[in-house]
Amino acid sequence: MARREPPPGPDDADAWTRATSGVKPVRPAAERVLPPRRPPRPVFEDLRDPEDAGRVPGVFEVSIEDERVSGRAPDAPHALVKELGRGEPPPQARLDLHGFTRETALREVGAFVVRSRAAGLRSVLVITGRGEVLRRAVAEWLARSSAAEHLLAFHTAPPRLGGPGAVAVLLRRRSRRA
Repeated sequence: MARREPPPGPDDADAWTRATSGVKPVRPAAERVLPPRRPPRPVFEDLRDPEDAGRVPGVFEVSIEDERVSGRAPDAPHALVKELGRGEPPPQARLDLHGFTRETALREVGAFVVRSRAAGLRSVLVITGRGEVLRRAVAEWLARSSAAEHLLAFHTAPPRLGGPGAVAVLLRRRSRRA
């Protein structure tokens, strides 16, 4: 049971009066002058124009609904996105973004995607955590940054792989011309 404090008594009122007897009221503050607001920094420095979707290779068809994100390259079949949503193929590598700022996380995702594709991996998992800001930022980044040229599709991971706190990514096959 919670302990209740007794109601203030006459001694409390006297103590308050004595404690505040030498206090002077604060003058009204002078008008505060705030520094001018800087224009917001662009969230994504390396984005292609979304208006070019469908015309420029690598610009994805993206869907962001509640806790689900998905995207696919124009040349990727819809079935790939559904398979990713079921966790197929299983991820061969994971990147955990917990504790990263948005900018650092996006740099890490870009480097992770390039390294994974260069290593010949086909499917990877990016763990964003349940926060909407990072999940949305990673989806936008995957779809519209220079990293998009390395991807076929991405989708919110199935529950056994992290659900809304992770994104399953299907990489393009490594080109033989390298």
